Amino acid sequence: MAGAEPSELNASVAAKARIEERNPAELPVTIRNASAVPAYWVRITSPFRMARSDQARVVAAPSKVIQRLDPGKSETVSVLVAGQLPHYDPATAKLSLPLTLETLARDPMPLAPIEIDLPAATPQLDHATLVQGQSGAASISAELRNIGSAGYVQMPEIKAEPENAEGKSLGEASPASLPADATLPADPEIKRPLSVALASLTDLSVLKRLKVIVADTQNPLHEWTLDVPVTTLGIARWIFAAAALATIALLLAVGYQLVYRNPLTVQLSTQPAALLDLDPERLARARRLLRFTRGLTDILHQIKSNLPWLDAAVAFTRGSKRARTEQLAKRLGTTHKDPPLINTTGVLGTELRLPTGFPVNIDELVLVVPDAALPAEDVLAAWRAADLGSRPIGLVVATSATQNARLVRLRESWPDNFVAMTGAEITRLLIGPVPVETLARVLAREVDLTRISPYQINNAVERESVFFGRYQQLRHILERDLGNYILLGARQLGKSSLLSSLRAKCLHEVSRFVRRELG
Repeated sequence: MAGAEPSELNASVAAKARIEERNPAELPVTIRNASAVPAYWVRITSPFRMARSDQARVVAAPSKVIQRLDPGKSETVSVLVAGQLPHYDPATAKLSLPLTLETLARDPMPLAPIEIDLPAATPQLDHATLVQGQSGAASISAELRNIGSAGYVQMPEIKAEPENAEGKSLGEASPASLPADATLPADPEIKRPLSVALASLTDLSVLKRLKVIVADTQNPLHEWTLDVPVTTLGIARWIFAAAALATIALLLAVGYQLVYRNPLTVQLSTQPAALLDLDPERLARARRLLRFTRGLTDILHQIKSNLPWLDAAVAFTRGSKRARTEQLAKRLGTTHKDPPLINTTGVLGTELRLPTGFPVNIDELVLVVPDAALPAEDVLAAWRAADLGSRPIGLVVATSATQNARLVRLRESWPDNFVAMTGAEITRLLIGPVPVETLARVLAREVDLTRISPYQINNAVERESVFFGRYQQLRHILERDLGNYILLGARQLGKSSLLSSLRAKCLHEVSRFVRRELG
């Protein structure tokens, strides 16, 4: 704009971030125009910096361009950031990422640099011991662990070479054998036993050290070189050590079968979305197994859930009827009304006001929460005994898989205003990313269409969430100069609903104007 002052922009971004080498991350940056004139062609960039191949580095791609940012407005853009560690002996690095705010008609503005934590694996070999058998065969047993801040996607390859005290090679050794299908997470308490078989010609009398090369098998590839001292274990001690190792191996094998090869673990590892299809009763076991395998956080991330939601869902199956009612109301972003409409032995029925913008034409329902041990027939009998009439819709949420299955079998004998959720639907309501949409789909499927249809013949549609269409007419009236309009149409075509929507939008604009003038 000719003659206008340059726009004043400011940007806010997190001061620290953790970037994994295999997983570039998007850093959100919020840009605000604090001036009185628009800003054009606004974006976030990072100056390119050269780095040696033996140094860690971090790079960032430019954000998208905001073509126009009006005064007082804010917009959030993402900067894609990736990190790279050196090939040989990488270690955890803390780097600084400079960012620059660029816009048309003014000099680039440097932002405060972001501290980037770039984690790396750090293998360590402990207790390398020479073991001599009665047959003359010799091997070196040891324990491998990861003391770094990043885990290995797959178990690395291990190559070893025996050496004397001066570091001279004593010949070749076979590649180290490791437990099948094991992983090496970033946890120094987790140790993986390994064994290196020595060649028959190796001079064991001068064997003092073991040179070990740990090679990553997944891109990006890395190598670590370790120099490990070797101690000697005699034949008598070897028998005891072999027995101890055999016992440990047996326990590891049993634990592996019980945890890693458990059908539920295998299913959730290959199909994370299957967690949403479990009955609520099985969530506690799934959480326990996935914690053992260190895969819980990743699976929850893939289904757009989180650990607090899962912990609350596990507690839901063990809580009181009152606690379960309050938890469901909180998940749906609403509240329940007291006193309860049904409060008999084993059944609590509370009126629940559905949130504003609920996608189905239902304002409220009765949430029925039974005890897990109560027969399904008694749940239905309690609803009928309450004699609430045909208008309110009852939604029964049971936590017992047996009770749920019986409720489904009784579906044909239900009144048309009584709905039961399956176990999978309850789980999606408790830990899914869209609980309101989950409930709406259940009601739309189970309730007669005439009860929930947004089409009304008595008066205008008041709820904005069930007002559809007429967008062209709304824009024509709201976005033109003031004038008079005549609304013509046959009966039941939505004239009153269109007027109601216009009134709501005009009142909203007036309210915004008053707040702006008074504020």
